[in-house]
Amino acid sequence: MNNEIQPVHAGERIVSLDILRGISILGIFLVNIFDFKEPISSTGTIISSTDTLNYWLEAFVTVFAQGSFYPLFSFLFGAGAYIIYERSVQKGFSFHAYFTRRLFALLFFGIIHILFVWHGDILLTYSVIGFLLLLFINKKPLTLLIWGAALYVPVCFTALLGLLALLVPAEELQYADPTSIQDTIRIYQDGSFWEVMALRISEWFTANALGIFFFLFLILPFMLLGIYAYKRGWFKKNWSAGIKKEIKVVMICAFVIGLPIKLLPVAAGTHISWVMLQNFIGAPIFTLFYISAALLLLHGKEAPAKGWKLFIPVGKMSITCYLSQTVFCSILFYGYGYGLYGSLSSVQLVLIVVFFYILQMLGCHIWLRKFRYGPIEWIWRKLTYWTV
Repeated sequence: MNNEIQPVHAGERIVSLDILRGISILGIFLVNIFDFKEPISSTGTIISSTDTLNYWLEAFVTVFAQGSFYPLFSFLFGAGAYIIYERSVQKGFSFHAYFTRRLFALLFFGIIHILFVWHGDILLTYSVIGFLLLLFINKKPLTLLIWGAALYVPVCFTALLGLLALLVPAEELQYADPTSIQDTIRIYQDGSFWEVMALRISEWFTANALGIFFFLFLILPFMLLGIYAYKRGWFKKNWSAGIKKEIKVVMICAFVIGLPIKLLPVAAGTHISWVMLQNFIGAPIFTLFYISAALLLLHGKEAPAKGWKLFIPVGKMSITCYLSQTVFCSILFYGYGYGLYGSLSSVQLVLIVVFFYILQMLGCHIWLRKFRYGPIEWIWRKLTYWTV
């Protein structure tokens, strides 16, 4: 038992990883909740309001959150995978066996989440794509960077190909059948648990199962980038001048390139071409700005400032928080709960996010004073390490 891989203890944790996880959970929630406002397929974007306040709030979420936080979570997933690999090498045990169990446990959580809670689950997708990390875990940093860039090329090509849609008059573009949209709204508002479940599974197959090949080229590059960053020493307490310069260059380039593309749906309109560029090119690039800026702000400090510390408990319980957010939303918005689907404004949705996330911060802080892990994290570790 003494030589087996054990869970990472508090003193061994990398604080910046927990902070970034906590931030990513907030950003993911801020975007996900708009799925409970209306079918995104009805407009192709979350920007749909006509009044000034709601419009600019939707624009803010589009520019600064949409499409940028699941790549961040992918990046952290990759870094976390390499930490497990390092520990397995130190202990002399098979990384593949431990990591495979970890992925199967995540797959189980994802299936349950899809069936009973929400169609927009990311856990199943991460678990399936995560198996490919086994092919890359011991590659050199430059190899990881080359593979990540190469895998991302089809995404860029698809987004650029979407510019051809500009040749089609806007009035001829239809994101989804209006009758289907109304049926979706009716079922989510008033349907029974089983009706909602059937629709949820159908929407998952349409959006996720059929699109997992495309997600592969979005998510895997950031997982590889997470391994690259860890190997290069981005998370070390002491940076070389070269590493610091590298991270600064990434931050500046990601901001200068990413922000203008992210602004396209606001500046040029919500045409599908601009939305695709924003989602598939601008958003992932802007993720690099968030990562590099956060690491630069956190580096060299013995302890993070109080504002940063607030994210640490959420980061330690990220899977529990992610799942509790969607459970809360399913009860609040679906017909078998309070049936508020499609009834709230964007301002109200964002206020719900802020209120519930603050509750999560407090709840995680209290929980971790009494327990080492969150409830889902405990189960995940139990299945992975065969120990508590």
